[in-house]
Amino acid sequence: MEIKSIAISPEIQQRLETIKSKIPPDILATLETLHENGVYIGVHGGGITHELGPNSDIDLAIIPSEFSPNFIVELLSQVYSDGRRSPIPLEELTQLIQVYTPEVDYISLKVPTGGNPLSLHIENPDFRQRYTKRKVSKELRIPPKSSGLSKYLDVAITKNKNIFPIEITAAQLPIMSLNGTAAVLNFIHTSTIACFNQISPNLTPTIFISSEFPNTKAFILGLETNKAISEVGLSGNISPHAITPLQEAFILLSQFLKIPVKKAGMLYTEAYSYLLYRRKSVVRSPQELIQTLPALRAALEHAESL
Repeated sequence: MEIKSIAISPEIQQRLETIKSKIPPDILATLETLHENGVYIGVHGGGITHELGPNSDIDLAIIPSEFSPNFIVELLSQVYSDGRRSPIPLEELTQLIQVYTPEVDYISLKVPTGGNPLSLHIENPDFRQRYTKRKVSKELRIPPKSSGLSKYLDVAITKNKNIFPIEITAAQLPIMSLNGTAAVLNFIHTSTIACFNQISPNLTPTIFISSEFPNTKAFILGLETNKAISEVGLSGNISPHAITPLQEAFILLSQFLKIPVKKAGMLYTEAYSYLLYRRKSVVRSPQELIQTLPALRAALEHAESL
């Protein structure tokens, strides 16, 4: 995809620099070297959409050209160095990655830094390209969240264009070791059309909705597009890795509501601004989001030609 030159606002550029200053220098050097050699490194979420809290995670998407166990193991051997402990013993971690990489869409790990922890999401390069083509994605999370469950606040848009908050709990399969649960396979919602008046079968996310939510089909924003919408490359670039899943979500929503793609993109943006408020009490109007989030702006500009 050819991307027009998209200017990053001074606010976002400053936030990107602040995030980079909080990444340990050796890890930042590793990530910058990978980025220069064709591995996409994207920064998204807290710190981009709003000020980074003192204990907030720094969320990084890492997308190599080849999603191979060797690449991931080599990366983690560099990340978990300089006294930083891996979440489970490195030998066990290596075995899990070698076994499960061919089966999953991405692998999530946390890296302690003594300051803001790093959340690494190492993704199959095909994952975002086909994001709206299925209802569930598969994550290998090492180790599980401390709560034991992966819960996500999201937003659904109904046929009559009403926006409702929803909470989704990912279905999980635990992966056991001698020391307990080493990891989980999470089955997580995508940007999709879901029917809320049916009981979810096994190994699909469970959707909790408010009592006023109608028993009808609705469009769900999706976890990965919620990442991509705020994503900026490590060097300040805007990548198709961020723009493509947004475009596909806009198209799916336009087909669902039978409205032009550009209008669907604007409605998606309105729903995302509401989601930001529900999650973090961050008040950002759709117009402000368009001006400050360059991946969103690029996706909306391209929507005019679809």
